[in-house]
Amino acid sequence: FEVNTESQPVGKTEGAVTVATCGKRKRSATNRTACLRHFGAVCNACGLKPEDLYGAEGPSIMHVHHLTPLSAMESPRALSPIDELVPLCPNCHNFAHKRNPPFSPEEIRDQISS
Repeated sequence: FEVNTESQPVGKTEGAVTVATCGKRKRSATNRTACLRHFGAVCNACGLKPEDLYGAEGPSIMHVHHLTPLSAMESPRALSPIDELVPLCPNCHNFAHKRNPPFSPEEIRDQISS
């Protein structure tokens, strides 16, 4: 980055529109709902309850994490929302995907507690 005469960083242009084509795997809203209904809107790694911080809209930010990445599936199949999905808060979900294969909820808990 460049620095102007007032020692402030000069930002670069953002917001240009580009067009991209990519494949996206479909996710089931029914599986998401069943997972959250079973486990509750509580992060399976850090224990965060978004409702405690953000009120009634808090649970809507909860992510549902596939324990086996969809990218590792050879073909579409029915998933068990209880055995194959877990709720993670956005921060823990982001951390889970910092490596391939993703960190497990247990590994994230160990990282947090160390």
